[in-house]
Amino acid sequence: MYFQDQAIILFSQPQREYDLLIKAYTSKYGKIILKARGAQKIISKLAGHLQPITLSELNWVSGKSSHQLTGAETISSFSNLKKDIVRTSYALYFLELVDLSSQPEHPDQKIFGLLISFLDWLEKVPPQKLKITSLIFIYKLLAILGLSPLLKKNPDSDEFKLLRQIISAPTVDTLELNFSEKNLVHLSQDAQQFLSEAFEVEIKTGEFLKKIK
Repeated sequence: MYFQDQAIILFSQPQREYDLLIKAYTSKYGKIILKARGAQKIISKLAGHLQPITLSELNWVSGKSSHQLTGAETISSFSNLKKDIVRTSYALYFLELVDLSSQPEHPDQKIFGLLISFLDWLEKVPPQKLKITSLIFIYKLLAILGLSPLLKKNPDSDEFKLLRQIISAPTVDTLELNFSEKNLVHLSQDAQQFLSEAFEVEIKTGEFLKKIK
């Protein structure tokens, strides 16, 4: 069968001499794994459309044992984001979280929309808002996955009210909330605990982000 959809490239890995193995999160089909034959060749026109942190229109066919990429066209390369190593690191962190939280071909348009909107925000937010942007992404993703931190908080507590705002409010409104240093410390500690319980694996990009001041 022939397929076509928009997708965020999550991961690409060389395979054999000239091929690439691609993970992408699509709008209609969720996470897919594709083989891109010859994508590493100098003359290939595909490679530039298959870099992580790229929104591309993908075409592929389903074979007996795998999906084969047949075409790709970049919609957005998030070029401004990629000019900044810190913003790029946060973006890769988001991609890894989506990869860990999704099984192949189990679509969720809320996850796709969340990832697109936050990659867009990473290009725009001032540097001092990067950390809270990351925390907001984590809590919104956990809520979509049915792992809402609200379930572990006292409904009458200030933490519950703050988390409810983070999870339910539009991103632009959430970023305008005033977070005290104490809030940020608690939110960060809780987020790491929730992620550890949810995924039970080391999040590689998260370890790198801890080193960023």
